[in-house]
Amino acid sequence: MNTKERDANMDMMRITAMIFVMVFHINYYSIGLEEGTAADYSTYQLLGFSLMKCVSMVCVNMFILISGWYSIKPTVRGLIKLTFQIWFFSIPTYLCIVCLYDDTVFSLNILLHLLIFGGYWFIPAYLLLYICSPILNSFVRHASQRTYLFVLLMYWLFMFLYGWIGRETYFDHGCSPLVFFALYLTARYLKLYPNWLSGIGTKRLVSFYICILLTSSLLCTFITMNYGSELAEMLMQYISPFNVGLSILLLLLFSKIKMQNSLINKIGISCFSAYLLHASPFFYEKIYYPLGCYSFHLDSFWKQFLFVVGLITALFSVSVLLDQIRIVLWRRCERMYSTKKWVSQKWE
Repeated sequence: MNTKERDANMDMMRITAMIFVMVFHINYYSIGLEEGTAADYSTYQLLGFSLMKCVSMVCVNMFILISGWYSIKPTVRGLIKLTFQIWFFSIPTYLCIVCLYDDTVFSLNILLHLLIFGGYWFIPAYLLLYICSPILNSFVRHASQRTYLFVLLMYWLFMFLYGWIGRETYFDHGCSPLVFFALYLTARYLKLYPNWLSGIGTKRLVSFYICILLTSSLLCTFITMNYGSELAEMLMQYISPFNVGLSILLLLLFSKIKMQNSLINKIGISCFSAYLLHASPFFYEKIYYPLGCYSFHLDSFWKQFLFVVGLITALFSVSVLLDQIRIVLWRRCERMYSTKKWVSQKWE
């Protein structure tokens, strides 16, 4: 896609979402309460953990909302391109870890597992959204606004009752494609029917965001101190009303920004590579997780802060630079089948 045709504000949202993913993976798995009980931490530490989680947990919802905002237009070419990008990072990363670490041996079974995107829970869930997007798009085109809104509200009510409060396993705490469908349809509705939002200014949206963020963070801290971290995690699940509300407010805020920047566009195109690299199961286990744990044991807040910022900045930058190689290789491969019309034909 020509970067001039891209909206830099939404690419900035993609970049922000990816940074949130990296922050969340450090905070949640490396320095979160999983390393101890609430009694091991001060109130300020617990509040810091809760605030970091509440800020960063919107990451997945943000990505899906962006897809809904623009509408997925599935093609075989798009599927092949995504597959190529995943393999470009997952397979070489595994082979490098095998060469660098003696306790990791090459396994054909693991390689085959990586070929079907094993180790990344997000990718299979997103692929199902990608495959089913023509059905969702057809509903959006043919349903009246009243029907659309009614279905959307009933869908969310059902998910909050059974997925969030009821904790039904098929919603998987918000990691299910069923939740992705709702986020996708919500973003499409906000894009197609913006009239009722036109009167809500940026300052008011920011105020709503800060209020919900502080409320959820304080609640998480209070619940953790009095009832345990497991119950507090409910407020930070992808399907949580707090999380959904924060991610929708961020979508609306970024949509109000008017900007064009080719550098942001290029980074936005490649930012998914940061997820594919740092969340690769072998890279995460051998490098990202240990570094996250190391940061937690530094003797001052500012050392921890600077270390985490430096780590995320370095990995993000390396991932984007590596993805430029992937883009060059992809363009060369693409020429091989560019004359085949079925590759670019839409599924709907």
